[in-house]
Amino acid sequence: CLLAWCASEGQDHRGDDLWLHCVSKALEFKGMIGAVVRLLCSRLVGLGQTRDAYALVAKELTSAEDIMGALHPFVLDCLELQASLMAVRSEAEAVLRKCLEGRERVLGFTHVETLRTRDMLARM
Repeated sequence: CLLAWCASEGQDHRGDDLWLHCVSKALEFKGMIGAVVRLLCSRLVGLGQTRDAYALVAKELTSAEDIMGALHPFVLDCLELQASLMAVRSEAEAVLRKCLEGRERVLGFTHVETLRTRDMLARM
């Protein structure tokens, strides 16, 4: 979706240049930071830089919690993403449980995001 939007801009970008162009364009829009963080993490993991992806999420999570509070949907998204990047299963499980508790409290027990987090936890 983001790549299609960038292509429609008439820009001639190739490979990583297109990806970086899309990220910079996405940052221009408010409310897209979650999508950008996921995009960056996906790219870093694809390049074998999982530690860098984890560091990015940890930094965003800390900032977001300070600014938005622990129960903001973006914070909960960051928790889920952070858990998916963790190498130690017990630590990832604890982070997912925290995310699930927040989602249940904010979104309810039957919301699709709550169910997704519950499924991730069950698959551990």
